[in-house]
Amino acid sequence: MRKERIAALTLSAALAFGISVPALAVERGPENVVPTLISQQEAEPLPDSMLYYGTISGVFRDEADVVTKVQMTSESKGEMVFHISENTLYVDAGKHCAADASLLEEGAGLYVFHSPVMTMSLPPQTAAMVFVGNMPMDMGCPMYHEIEAVEKRDDATVVTTDNGGLELYMTDETDVSAYAKDGSTELKEGGHVMAWYSVVTDSLPGQTHPTYVMVLPEAKTQEETPEAILINGEKQEITNRQENGVCMVPVRAVAEALDLEVGYEKVDGVQTITVAGEDSSVVVTAHSAEAKSGDQIKVLDAEVYVEEPGTTWAPAGLFSLLGISVEETADGLSFTK
Repeated sequence: MRKERIAALTLSAALAFGISVPALAVERGPENVVPTLISQQEAEPLPDSMLYYGTISGVFRDEADVVTKVQMTSESKGEMVFHISENTLYVDAGKHCAADASLLEEGAGLYVFHSPVMTMSLPPQTAAMVFVGNMPMDMGCPMYHEIEAVEKRDDATVVTTDNGGLELYMTDETDVSAYAKDGSTELKEGGHVMAWYSVVTDSLPGQTHPTYVMVLPEAKTQEETPEAILINGEKQEITNRQENGVCMVPVRAVAEALDLEVGYEKVDGVQTITVAGEDSSVVVTAHSAEAKSGDQIKVLDAEVYVEEPGTTWAPAGLFSLLGISVEETADGLSFTK
């Protein structure tokens, strides 16, 4: 079993390109001051990805010789470990085409677009989205973008991205291809592209005319694993999921099996979930990786989310904030109170 799948507490790092986020640490103030979750404040949304450049210093494989993670070193950003999943993509920047995991060799210099959520371990660990290699000396790195909107304007197709901060103007002169040979080149909201461009206007939003756009495939749906959940050594009829290397569990089912109380509150569209034991409690909000435990604010390995018709999924490590031992064993995912 891979223990790295267990969700650990995490800290978000500073975002790339000079974008800043509110500090996650909460300084000690007056004893009666209750900390507020950053997700409940008016904060800038996290980017879809962050960019890192470095040299591979270690390649890790599983028993089937499949690369599961790489460790990289950067003079400016230090060491990091990037976890690889079936949704990780590889792009040859010079040839404008898909590549494969052969890019991942020790000593190779690569760009990596990765999740903005990282573990607080040293070195930090996070999920890799796209590795970019074979970069010509006179070319900037093609950029990874989420499609937020697509519209026609005169003779251009305009793709809005970067939380509304950038518009990609695509004309008949823009070469467009799919990542896979039989893939789709349709530009859809929620999809992703790699875009080759050099100049961005200083306007708000910024505008650029990419010379080449690669439409990336949709991420494969995560499947529930048959792995068992054990509560105090007893197997439960509760499923769990592995999502980008993070073990996710249904909050109410696990909490009730541990004799914990779960409360829900929705105010102004914000869903708040409280899990409480005899001596402590944890508060989280949907679509956030932040958790309030006592007078501390922690950050989990992944966002909490609600799946219709009403199941709340959270990293298994959430329960460790309540003093619960969480461990992946040969028999399954074990919670011990």
